Amino acid sequence: MKRSFLQLALASGLILCACSKDKAINPCAETIDIGKFGLLEASKGFLPYEGVNKIILKRETGDSLLLETRSFNTNFVPTTKELDCPEDGSFPAYYKYSSEWKDITLLNSTKNIKIEIELMTEPYFPEIDEATKIADVLTVAIEDPIREYVYYQLLSFYTAQREHPKPTISEEQFLGSVELNGQSFDYVYFEEKLFEVNGVMTNFQAYYTKNLGLIAFKDFEGHLWVFDRFE
Repeated sequence: MKRSFLQLALASGLILCACSKDKAINPCAETIDIGKFGLLEASKGFLPYEGVNKIILKRETGDSLLLETRSFNTNFVPTTKELDCPEDGSFPAYYKYSSEWKDITLLNSTKNIKIEIELMTEPYFPEIDEATKIADVLTVAIEDPIREYVYYQLLSFYTAQREHPKPTISEEQFLGSVELNGQSFDYVYFEEKLFEVNGVMTNFQAYYTKNLGLIAFKDFEGHLWVFDRFE
């Protein structure tokens, strides 16, 4: 009988300990607001599409591609980031902030081409004590021709590094000058990537300048389209 009582007492003790642990208070239970981060005016100049309705690009063969500008948006986007609680790493900590975000869509419905260009502020993580060190970041992504809302990021670079401690976000290349289909362009941001698109390995290239925006890209068929003019 004594043994049964001891076993029962031990079991009860274990249950009490477990309950006590479950009731431990998270010292980081409250969401911490670390601020609202706006873009620099100089960074906004990397979206030179105000008043532009159409962009004409050409292939080396002389064929033309018309991209219409759509959905020119500016917002402050709220974001919540989860990290380990500094006081007790067994609990999560939640930090919220708002980043200024500018977006433009370039569209050709006939060829099923949809390109999103986004510019936004990005805080540094995972070090929360450096979270307010931000950079202005521009990305170019192209939508999958079959799967709607599935995008492939072609290019990403800082328009302004500001206080952000990392020198780059992706394998960015900066070209002093480049010649594309017989045209010369200066101060070009460039990136080349390989993605598997619906079972097919596809090579992409994207070229970007501050004064003209997206000056060239390779589509899903491997055709290189180069900027000709705004309309």
